[in-house]
Amino acid sequence: MIRGCFQTMSARRGPVARRPTSKPAKPQPASAHSIEADLKSWRWCDDAPPPRADVAALWAAAQQGTHARRRDFVIETRIADGGAGRVYRGTFRGVPAALKEVRLEGLSVDEPGDAAAPGFFAAVPPARALAEAALLRSLRCPDVVAAVGCFADCGRIFTVLELGTRDLLEVKKAWGRRRAAEDGAAPPACVVPEPAGRAPEDGATVVPEPAACFYAARVLEALAHLHERRIVYGDLKPENVLLLGTHGRPVLCDFDRARDEREPRPRPGGSPEYAPPELLDAGAAGPAGDVYQLGVLLYELLAGATPFKASSVDRTLALVARGAVPPPPAACSRAVAALLAPTASGLLTSKPKLRPRAAALRDRPVFAAARDMDPPELPD
Repeated sequence: MIRGCFQTMSARRGPVARRPTSKPAKPQPASAHSIEADLKSWRWCDDAPPPRADVAALWAAAQQGTHARRRDFVIETRIADGGAGRVYRGTFRGVPAALKEVRLEGLSVDEPGDAAAPGFFAAVPPARALAEAALLRSLRCPDVVAAVGCFADCGRIFTVLELGTRDLLEVKKAWGRRRAAEDGAAPPACVVPEPAGRAPEDGATVVPEPAACFYAARVLEALAHLHERRIVYGDLKPENVLLLGTHGRPVLCDFDRARDEREPRPRPGGSPEYAPPELLDAGAAGPAGDVYQLGVLLYELLAGATPFKASSVDRTLALVARGAVPPPPAACSRAVAALLAPTASGLLTSKPKLRPRAAALRDRPVFAAARDMDPPELPD
């Protein structure tokens, strides 16, 4: 029952409205031509400086023309697949970049063998795809992935992004392998015993606490920026934190489920292990839900698994609803352990009104000390 609630929460309907006396005008469906024309009218980058020095070359490449075009991007290889898109590595006007592809519902022209190919992804409504592109275009935050252009082709929308080296999930796994090699033991298990997760048996963290707090602090900066603009991110997890360059600066990426906090319902999808309890109870989560997911992210980096990982989705969601959070690894500092406790003012309390706001969290010593650190060493 809980699982069904999680999967269909965005499809709930309110009271049936009365039939209007006059028939409203039928909205015209978007066409490939109208979408392409809209995207060509958007201005990207303008004369504004880039959000970070390391994106200056890509920023300058975007300012060379009026808008991005298909022939501006040379695809080298596909590097990621998701439920709502693919990501390719290549060059944009000669500068290394990433290209995100989203198929548009009712407009996409499928390539031969598309449906049978690994990583085939579902089409999304054009309005949803355009909303994500428009949001990325408007953001100028150093802790959010930079987008420098967008174009339409064959019923698809392509967004040009800065290129990352790996995501935070890969970093966590690499730290787990290093720790196992140093200890001469197997890496921490991915499936955690029920009724709730537990940390590695020796009490050590998987990702060192300073590194984990640094990543969480930079993600918090991105969330605070979004919340100031009344945007709920809604899909925080290690796979959606991209690391840039050789030093591994983290940025938030994949805004497919981001929405204005005044919208009544979130978009479908998301990870059950990161679902805030209020999402299961009321079918919606606001900025406090992002704060909760930040707590789950920090916990996973430290313990190697989320506090709610179980053998099935139903059991995972039951653990989330119960709100029983096991203690983090014994090696964690008292400040971090208190932050991850499911108590008032903690990130993982089941009551969203008791969670601290992202802006207030920035002043907590754990995050204030970590956010200005140099990026930690990346394990092999």
